[in-house]
Amino acid sequence: MTDRFYFFFLQFFTKWLGKDLTSFSKFLVYPKKQKFQNLISEKLTNCETSINSRFIRRHVYGSSGGLKNEKMKTRYKKAKRILTFYYNHFGLKPPYVVLICGTFCKQALTDKINIAEQLPKYLSGEVQLFTTKCAVKECELGGSLLYGPFKVLSQYDILDCPHSWFKGSTKCMRKMAVRERGKIILATQDEELASSVREHNVPLLHISHNSINLEAPSSAAKDFAVDKTSQKLTLSKKQEVTIAKLKEEMGLPTEVGMKKKKKKRGVNPLSCKKKKTVMNGVANGGVETTSKKSRKKRKKVKIPAHVKDALLKS
Repeated sequence: MTDRFYFFFLQFFTKWLGKDLTSFSKFLVYPKKQKFQNLISEKLTNCETSINSRFIRRHVYGSSGGLKNEKMKTRYKKAKRILTFYYNHFGLKPPYVVLICGTFCKQALTDKINIAEQLPKYLSGEVQLFTTKCAVKECELGGSLLYGPFKVLSQYDILDCPHSWFKGSTKCMRKMAVRERGKIILATQDEELASSVREHNVPLLHISHNSINLEAPSSAAKDFAVDKTSQKLTLSKKQEVTIAKLKEEMGLPTEVGMKKKKKKRGVNPLSCKKKKTVMNGVANGGVETTSKKSRKKRKKVKIPAHVKDALLKS
């Protein structure tokens, strides 16, 4: 029990002093000093067979082991995939300009998230943090309730609002995001603001489960991307005119004969052929009758096995 207690005691103080366990154990007054030093070196070389493996695993690998790192990797991959989509179809590229709302700052303070530190890691690129005068003014008017978000927003650069008077954070943010779409990412927790901006294909950031998350592209953004790619693949009117002129100069036929589509035909007339009629004037008094050919079915005679054996033997 004493060895176990001293081992945990040294683990705690080495983090505080930043020294190795073996070097720190020299300053410790302990009756079985040599024995304890050997114990420490043994436990350090093989953490799996330590005194309390669960304790060391928690401090060395983290509380959830490697599972936490795997979740982080999947989050980063998902964010990279979404940013690639916005880059290909809307021209969004680093350095990313992030417009931050007061609601986003309030949630970040509640969940103890450092926005300036976490956003560049999550987006895997350089980030420029901005806000508007209306957002700062709204937090300032909130008093003690919004004092934290006000102090956070006052650290960021301010984008010039298109209006001179106080319009409200929601309207101001919406106008700025729509005006600068393709160049800006909006960070907000306000669902009303998010839904109004989502129609204009603006990427959105929100905080959920104590982490910053980039929202997947909306259905409107996906439809716009499909239309854009189809327009790229099809020829414009100007291109068609130039191609026709080049064909005339080279003496090639301007109009290519289109293949005729096969028409839908009805039922095969041979399959619907009427049955032949036979005149039996003498037999039936001149009345037409239809003659049908009937096939005789052969009856298969099954011979028992013992009869077959008797015939073969004879």
